[in-house]
Amino acid sequence: MFHSAELIRIGSAHLRASPDSDPIQNLDSAHQKFHQALLFLQNDPSASPKQFSQLCQKLTETCLGLSMQARTKADRKEFADRAREYGQAALDNVLKCQDPCKLAQVQFLLVRVSAWKMYVQARMKGIDPRSEPGRENIEILMEERLRELRQFPELSTSMEGYEEKARQFLGYLNDAR
Repeated sequence: MFHSAELIRIGSAHLRASPDSDPIQNLDSAHQKFHQALLFLQNDPSASPKQFSQLCQKLTETCLGLSMQARTKADRKEFADRAREYGQAALDNVLKCQDPCKLAQVQFLLVRVSAWKMYVQARMKGIDPRSEPGRENIEILMEERLRELRQFPELSTSMEGYEEKARQFLGYLNDAR
């Protein structure tokens, strides 16, 4: 039987798999391993909120990726909803850790999930995401979250990646296709 750390290592390896391999299969395999690790942690009384938060962040990112790769609108919505649930669990647990930097990272992740969910909802309704109510609020929130991340010197080398993610997800909301 695997322990949660080993399951997380295996799941993470699936996310770093060769670009030539099937991305959906890699994401699905990672999701399965991360979910198994979550079940393991839920039955481990010594598991910390930090461990739960980190694992839920991985599950959020994985479900977000699965939603983006999904072929049907229903699957896109289902995985986006799961990403939101895991993201909320990550937030609940990071709040217990009292780590402002990790909190800012989870809040940034959640605003990305919100942007993606809004995009998915607009596409399911057959409307332009630019006309979706609340889009401007997500844009403002994304900028606020980036500003919060910039306050942490330990993230200075990662800010370019955060800014790229912000552009990517705001791009979905400004997509006229």
